[in-house]
Amino acid sequence: MDQMQWVPRHLRKQMMAKGLSIPTDPDDIKRIKQQSEARLKQTIQQETQAQRQRLYDRDSLTGGINRSFTFDEWQPTVQPNPQAVEIADKLKRQGIWIAKQLETSNFNIIMAGGAGVGKTSMALAILDAIKSFKTTMFVSSTELAEVMRNQFANEINKQRAEHIERSMREVDVLVIDDFGTEAKMSSRDSEATEFIQRVFFTVSESRQGKTTIITTNNSRQELQVIYNDKIISRLISKDKLHQMDFTSLNDARSN
Repeated sequence: MDQMQWVPRHLRKQMMAKGLSIPTDPDDIKRIKQQSEARLKQTIQQETQAQRQRLYDRDSLTGGINRSFTFDEWQPTVQPNPQAVEIADKLKRQGIWIAKQLETSNFNIIMAGGAGVGKTSMALAILDAIKSFKTTMFVSSTELAEVMRNQFANEINKQRAEHIERSMREVDVLVIDDFGTEAKMSSRDSEATEFIQRVFFTVSESRQGKTTIITTNNSRQELQVIYNDKIISRLISKDKLHQMDFTSLNDARSN
């Protein structure tokens, strides 16, 4: 029994159940130990990521939309003319390429265009493609504004707002959906409220080296009118490879 003491208990049980002998050669022992430790480390990492993802799912603000969407569901042919179909197909290929790059890199992405053209669906497809190796979170900017406005009503609302903001700072990949719309829904159409500005500034400061995906109905120039320049510079990508232009697509929801 002494020669079995180096074998982890779970591995020892597996070997005994299969009628396997316990190796005694030092090189074999070292190799099996390393393999066992690597598997244990991977299991711990997966469990830790799963725990974190449950937290980010809890703090996500979906705005009532279905968060499930994949690249396979993206159908360019719903567009009404060949030119739009070609653009939609190109956007799908760009989205797949971006998701692949996110396996080993971090960068911001902006998706701009009119309402109903598929920006949110594309963002969700990217989240679906990377969910096995990065934590993700989805936040509707209009629902976020509502949560932040209501936090002063009671302690429960305040704690919820704090949890959401912390998750937005920490998650690997964050989608901010309809960025800029929350400002238009307020009493001041030309600029976001001071409090929401602060939230976005704090979040953008904390997310350096992470990935933020912005969907918006506004152009960069319009967003610069709404938000502080520092927020724009930290959240909005200037890399054309990470800019997805939906402005030539038609509202797919009307088809």
